[in-house]
Amino acid sequence: MESKPSLAIYLAHEEKKIKSCSKPMTGRNGRRNNNPSKSNERNRIEGSMKKSRPNLTFPIRVYPYRVYYADTDAGGVVYYAQYLRIFERMRALYVEEYGLTLREMAERNCVFVCRRVEVDYLSPALLDDKLEVKTQISELGGASMTFQYEIVCPDRTDKEGQPTRITEGITKMVCCRRDEGVVKTCRIPDWVLERLGNS
Repeated sequence: MESKPSLAIYLAHEEKKIKSCSKPMTGRNGRRNNNPSKSNERNRIEGSMKKSRPNLTFPIRVYPYRVYYADTDAGGVVYYAQYLRIFERMRALYVEEYGLTLREMAERNCVFVCRRVEVDYLSPALLDDKLEVKTQISELGGASMTFQYEIVCPDRTDKEGQPTRITEGITKMVCCRRDEGVVKTCRIPDWVLERLGNS
């Protein structure tokens, strides 16, 4: 004769089923996600940006920069936010080496906007300092490129006799286009990749 499960075991089993069905959707870090479609779209964009192109490597190029009075603050040193402008100028010079101008990219509905920036301030730059800005594309993804910078002052040396390191930083630039007045993330166009590949 087959025995039937006890009532307590049956109720415990049903309670477990109810809990498994009522478990909320969660995103990254275990946070509840009330908008799965939005999360899926964000994951799609981030996924496309993580598709790197390992066959392309880029050289480090060095550009001169002289510190003028307009670069400094009341303390006589280069104002901290000014380094972002220096990064922007060197970034433009770097891509021009590949035949890419900001004007042409804008005319062809291709712009790169800054998504993330990191800066380490190592030593102050002073008025009239002649700096060297080392610039490189350190990572190229499906919809983004990351630039790496190092600013040194050759006229001043550290204890080891090396040029004084002023600043290090990175900027992650995301490719975008205008679509009916709305700026949207997009993959880097083939014509841009072709020029970058002809280094």
